[in-house]
This record gives sequence, C-alpha cells and structure tokens, in this order.
Amino acid sequence: MAVEVTEAQKVVRVPGSPPFVAGVLGWRDRVIGVVDLAVRLGLPTDADDNKSRVVVIAPSGAAEPVGLLVPRGFRTMNLPVPNFRSARRFPGDPSAITAVVETQGMTVALPDLIALCSSGPA
Repeated sequence: MAVEVTEAQKVVRVPGSPPFVAGVLGWRDRVIGVVDLAVRLGLPTDADDNKSRVVVIAPSGAAEPVGLLVPRGFRTMNLPVPNFRSARRFPGDPSAITAVVETQGMTVALPDLIALCSSGPA
C-alpha cells in the first residue's frame, strides 16, 4: 500500500550499499530505506534523478515502511482496476513482479512489494 509521494532530492546515498539501494530518506520523524525501482527491476535508468519521486510504501508483512525511487517515466495507479493477464513478458527481472496485465489500454507490471524490498535482482 502506498502511503505518500515525496521528492527524490531528499534521498541520501549510503556508501557501500547494494546498487539497487538508492539510500535513505527522513520521513515522518524516522529514517527509511529507499530502493531504486528501475535498478531493482533490471530496467534502464534515467541519469536525471531530479525528475524522480519517492513513493513510500507499507507492504503488509513488512516491519517498516520503505521508499521506492520511481523515475518520472514510470506510471503509478490506484488499484484495483479491471484487467486481464497479458501475453507480454516483463523486460526486466521478473522475480519482483507478481503479474503483467492489460488495463486501460496499457500493459502494466504489478510489483511484488515484499520482493522489491527484500533483495536485489536474481
């Protein structure tokens, strides 16, 4: 479940962290980890971090909220929406994707939020 969307400029890089960890962010009087969604999914990244945003999520089963660094080229949407399974394959790392569906004239990858936050690409 998404809790809030905030600006990416506030993300502080952490030396020695895995490549998919964008850093940490001060959020509501706590420090949360931020996962770079494009890197974690094995997709091309945009060098212009100033156009990214952080979506703070609190997945059920997770101990703490986590931030997802979402490039501006990625769309977010409220669920549920009418959809059907797509015959298309996800072009990146499928280990963090629950399903690929067709909805509202778009192909949409539905992420597994726990898998996104627990480890890097396989």
